[in-house]
Parts: sequence; C-alpha cells; structure tokens
Amino acid sequence: MVIGSLLKKVDPYSVNLQYLLLENERRVLHVGPSLRGLLGYDEQDFIGSNIYFPDLMHSDDQDIAIKLFSLNRQDAPKIVNFRCRKADGKIICIQACYQKHYDKSRGLKLVMQLTDAKALNDYLDEPILLSNFTTMMENSEDYIYFKDRNHVFTGASQTLVSVTEPSESWADLIGKTDYDVFPEEYADAYYRLEKQVFSGLPVANEIQKTIDNQGNIGWVDNRKYPILDSQGEIIGLFGIARDVTESIVSQQKLERLYGEKKAILENQLIGIATVKDRKIVWANLAFIDLCGYSLKELLGMSTQTLYVNEQDYHAVGVAYANIESQGVRCHELELLCKDGRKIWVNVSGKLLNKAEGLSLWSFVDVTKLKESELEIKNSDLRFRALFESHGDAVLLLDGNKGIFNCNKAALDIFGCSSRTEFCTKTPAQLSPPQQPCGADSFQLAELRIKAAEEQGSLSFEWVHKRLDDGRLFPAEVLLTTVILDGELIIQGVVRDISERKRIEKERDTALSHLRKISNNVPGMVYQFCLNADGSFSFPYVSAAVQEIFHVTVEGALDDAESLFSKIHPDDYEHFISSIGESKESLSRWHEEFRVRFSDGAVSWLLGTSLPEQRADGVVVWHGFVTDITERKQMEEQIHRLAFYDELTGLANRRLLSDRLNLFIASSKRTGRYGAAFVLDLDNFKPLNDTHGHLVGDLLLIEVARRLMACVRGVDTVARFGGDEFVILLSNLDVDKARARCEVEILANKVLHSLAEPYLLSVSQEGEPELLVEHHCSVSIGVVMFIDHVTSKGDILGWADAAMYQAKDAGRNRVCFYKP
Repeated sequence: MVIGSLLKKVDPYSVNLQYLLLENERRVLHVGPSLRGLLGYDEQDFIGSNIYFPDLMHSDDQDIAIKLFSLNRQDAPKIVNFRCRKADGKIICIQACYQKHYDKSRGLKLVMQLTDAKALNDYLDEPILLSNFTTMMENSEDYIYFKDRNHVFTGASQTLVSVTEPSESWADLIGKTDYDVFPEEYADAYYRLEKQVFSGLPVANEIQKTIDNQGNIGWVDNRKYPILDSQGEIIGLFGIARDVTESIVSQQKLERLYGEKKAILENQLIGIATVKDRKIVWANLAFIDLCGYSLKELLGMSTQTLYVNEQDYHAVGVAYANIESQGVRCHELELLCKDGRKIWVNVSGKLLNKAEGLSLWSFVDVTKLKESELEIKNSDLRFRALFESHGDAVLLLDGNKGIFNCNKAALDIFGCSSRTEFCTKTPAQLSPPQQPCGADSFQLAELRIKAAEEQGSLSFEWVHKRLDDGRLFPAEVLLTTVILDGELIIQGVVRDISERKRIEKERDTALSHLRKISNNVPGMVYQFCLNADGSFSFPYVSAAVQEIFHVTVEGALDDAESLFSKIHPDDYEHFISSIGESKESLSRWHEEFRVRFSDGAVSWLLGTSLPEQRADGVVVWHGFVTDITERKQMEEQIHRLAFYDELTGLANRRLLSDRLNLFIASSKRTGRYGAAFVLDLDNFKPLNDTHGHLVGDLLLIEVARRLMACVRGVDTVARFGGDEFVILLSNLDVDKARARCEVEILANKVLHSLAEPYLLSVSQEGEPELLVEHHCSVSIGVVMFIDHVTSKGDILGWADAAMYQAKDAGRNRVCFYKP
C-alpha cells in the first residue's frame, strides 16, 4: 500500500522523507519539496548529512524515534504522533505515516509522510460535542477544551483566552496546538499528560503550572479524558482544568509558617521545654539530646531531677514568682544528664498561659565556654610543666635583666650545674667571641633579640659554647615573644643540631661523589627520597635531566612533580604502582615507560634503581634513567615489517593466519558464525600496463583505505598479494540466516564503495602533475564457518574458489562458496 493513499489530503505542510537504514549508517534517499514549509530547513540540509532527523525530535518522543529508525521491518503503514523542533527553535506537532521494507539493491528503506497536525483538524467533523457547546465555552469558569488525536484544539472555553497568547475568542484557538499559545516548558507538561490519555489511560490528572497573558504564574488541576468513536477507538480528548492557584498559595503559606515554627521549636542548638507545676509537659529534640532522656521519660518528670545543686533548684523557684512580669534568667547552672554527665547551661523562662500555669524554658549549653575559663586558669600550670619537660633548652629572657629562668634541659645542654649560676649569664657569654660569619657574638645577639621583639618571632642558626668544657656546638634557635604574668618576655628555644650537621656533611660528600659518577655514565643519574607520609623529593639529579625530561636541574630539585607530570597518562598508574611495590619490598626497580611533552612529542625511557631504607624511615633510588626511544622505534619497525603489508599498512599473510586461528577458536567457544572474504580487483592489470606501477600502487592504497572504512573495529583486512585482499569477520549471529544477512550487507557495502570512481594524483620530479580517473570493480568470494574442524587453509581455499565463481559469472559481484 502506498503511504500517500492513507492521507485524506496533501498540502504544503506535508512532506515525504525517505531513509536507507544500514547497520552503521542512516542515509537520506529523498526529501520532499515541502520541507521548508513544514520544518524551515532546505532539502540540502538533510541530503548533505548535516541534520539527522531523530535529533530534531522532542526528547520525550525519543522512544518513537527508536522505533522509526530501528532495523525492524514495518510492511503495513502505521501512523504515529510526535513533536519536532523547527529551524526557528519552535515546536511543531507532527503526524507521521510510515513503512519500512527491504530494497533488494540497497537494504532496509524507511518511507515517512510527515504532516503538520494542525492541517488535519478536519478529521473530527462528526458531531461529538453537546448542542449547547458554544454557551458552555463562553460562560464556564473552568478551562475546558477539546483536542483531536494530533493534539490540535477543536474546541475551547472562553476562559482559556486569559492564559493564551495571542487570542481574543475561544474560536481563535481552533486548529492550534499548545506550542502555538504557551511557553515550551508548559506545553511540554500538557503534551506529556495527553500522551498518557492516547496510550489508553481512562483519565490523566496532574496539578500543573500555568501562566496568564500578564506573566503571572498560577496553578490548575488539569484532567484529561479520551474521546472514543463508535468502534471504541480514541479519536481525541476532552480536558477540564480548574484554577487552584489560591488553594496552592494558601497551602504554601501554611507550610512556610509551619516550617518557621518547627525550625524555632525543633532547632538543634537551643533546648526548649514547656513546664507546668515544675513538671515537664513537652521538650524539643535539642533538649532531649542535651539531657540524654527520651521524650517519654521526660514527660511528667519533675525538673528537680535535672539539678545538680539543691540550692539552684530553690533559687529558680524564688525567681519563678516574678516570671509573669520579669521572666527568669539564670546564668551557669549545672544540670545532671541521664548518663551522669554534668553540663553547664544558661536558663531563661517565660510565662505562656497564666490560667493554665504553663511556662516556656530555653536551655543553652555553655559547657565548653565554662571549660575554657577553667582551662585559662590552668594554663599557667601546664606551661610550667611543659617548660620543664621540654627536650630542648628553654630560656626566658627579660630585656633588662637578661636570663631569669631556664629548664633542666638547658642546664644539661650548656653544661651548667645550677639554675642560679646559669641565670647570671648573658646570651653572648654562652657563645664564642665570634660567629662563623665573622660577626661579634655580643653585638649580633643584641640585634637578633631586638628583631624578635619587633617581629614577634625569629629563627636562626647559632654557634654556642658549653660552660663546663668550652666545647662549641651548632644550634637552631627560636626566639618568641610571649606574655607571662602580664609582662612581655622573650622565650628562647635552643636545639643542639650537631648530629644533623654531621648527617648533612655526609650527604654532601655522597652527592659530590654522585656528581663525579654522573658525568661519566650515559643517561640521567638521580637520587630520589620517598617519605613514609607519601611525599617525595630529588636531592640530586644530573644535568641530563634537561635532555631527557626537558626540565632544568633547579626545577627538578625545587619541584619533584615537574618530572612526574611528564609521565604518559596511559603509563602513570602502573609507574606509581611499581614504585610503591619496590619501596615496600626494597627490591630492584626496572621499568620501561613513556614521557609526553607539551608539544605532543613522546619518548620511551628505561629506569632502574635499587632502593635503600635509612634509619629515619625514608627510602632513597640511586638509579639511572636512559632514553630508549630509538630502540623502541626500531622494534616497532621490525614488528610492522613482520606482520603488515609495507605498501597499504594492512595485515600481511602472517598476521592474517594468526587472526584466522583466533577467529576459528572464538567461533568454537561462542557458537557464533565467522566469515572470510577473498576479493580480487577486476581489470587491474590494464591500469598498470597503461600508467605504470606507481599509479597501480596508488589505487591499491586507496582500495585499502575504503575497505578499512567498511568493516568494524573487530574485523581484519589483509592484503594477500598483488591486487588480492582478504576480509575476516568474527562474532556474527548464532543464527545462520541472520549471520548471512550481516555478511550480505557488508559485501554489498564493499561492492558499492570500491565501485566509486578513483581520482589518482601522480607527480614525478621534473614532470607536471598527472590526474588519472579510474573506474574499478571487485569480485568477492565468501565462505562462512562455525565451530570449524578443518584447516584455515581450507577456509581460504573455499573463499578463493567462490571468488573465481564471481569472476566467471561476470565480475563485480559476490558469490558464496558452494561445495
């Protein structure tokens, strides 16, 4: 049946659209001339593949788009309704009549006749409305309307005029859709409800937003019912919407007031309770959490149970006598919780109902504040305990009196027997006459103390002298201004760093040796530290870091991440994991990895090292990194020569053999069919004879490109030799008929692709460019296999025999192997 015969009329708002549906492609075959009138697009917008029709369909109608463009046949014409977005951005309601049938030479063909739903509103000419329809439409207070099967208004009450733009009479709405008179957001909601009615729901109901012509937002109770013809088929709908804005607004106000009241009474910061005769009547969650009792336990409980001190309970009772005029405010009362904890609270009370003797009480937890006050009182005791227990020397200095106190560690570090004797010394007397910089110790000490007073704190290194044996030792000094007993003093902390200096000297010596070694070995020499907390650094890298990582020595030392950021993203996770494994096991690290630079260049590196764990837990990589990019490129070239055709880049016979073994094994495992194509170009020799092998090679390269464009990523295309090619397909359907259909589709795709004209450009030194146009066809032999027990040679042999059958049958065709 022809689709057009189903339409009662064809007008400028109806267009024919045809698609060819292939497995991996949806190709436009024809677009009718009325496309611009319907959707606002030109025919070329579709033919040029700039626009894919399902992309124009409304997001809520994508289920229909899937059915339309699926690969399932639809022999009988079918009508569907959906929405599309026009070129001007507006929504149009569409009725589509469509069929899908197979075209023998091309494939599955979709033919659609698209019609503006508003052009079909004369379908409902039968008398389905009441005799007093006009009177009802003009006088009803509700929004009443009728629509046909295509969502087009066929009747409406006068009340709709106030919420539709532009319209003056209900008759102005006839023949329009919601998208013509409402904002798209609202039209979408109304359309969604109507789809439920047309799907068979006896009534669709929803409270929905609406907007009048002045922009005021309102609410309606929207109900839609199906209209049936004498055969029980749905031919339209009847809708009635009642304005419930006042009800909704009132409900929102009540909810807001309730929420505010609930937020006040059920807040989580202030405990609130109502009390009558000094017994609890009600409590909020905050009060329940405060005292630890459940609400059931609190109801009827005497408030005396919660007091720690009896005198506090009576003091509140005395204040209660004046609660009506003054209220009650009590600060820092102790309450007893259910679990025995004591908390400090500020309490306030107010009379709620004098006749009932009901009062409202609030409780604010000030326990932490009270504890802070006690903490301040105890801070001096703690300071003195910390002062004495500190492992470093701690000195207290007064700008006028010098040292007036010290801890025991200071006596040990400076070699003094008594605190009294130590406090007679000045900071300069605890030092040699001069510091390593050459400055006078006395003068420099005064400058440092003055700087600490101005800045609040000052840290520096200093050389001190023991009082008992005169031995000099390096120290790290921190001067800090503090308030003690209301006076500003300076606290000095002195740490003996003799051991640290010794380790630093050994490290510098080791790094010096490392620098000498790095100048005589290829690649980059480095030392890498990985700490227990996961942080890392490079104490040393050789100058080769610039060449290998494109990072300066200074940049690598300052920021270790500058090297790690160069690691290729595909290698980074394994790189970090291997470092972690080497660190944990202290085993040799040896990894190949890539680095990628900002210009897109990629290098291959080989890193090797042997980790060592120091006494402080830090793991250290005296290792090497060398650039192996050239070696990797050579390995890749060898691999390509071994498995790929040098001219076309396709798989060669060796790789083809391996892939066929894999495909046969996969077929046995999965029960799915596979297939092998043998292809031979028709009339290739005349091209070589006429224009030479250079032009012939260009043709073979273009054929290889077109073949790769036809197949899936899991398939294999190989050059078997000369102008003969092989295609291997795997993972086809388990059903032989469906698998054969897949093979036929691909084979026809290859035939059409290779039959397209070839324009080959040839240029040789000293000669003008030569453009050669060539037309070529191909003969294809196909064999299908599943769970195969014969050799791969048999499969390729059978496909080759089928190819010769195609040659003998006239070429430019596909033949399946017939034993």
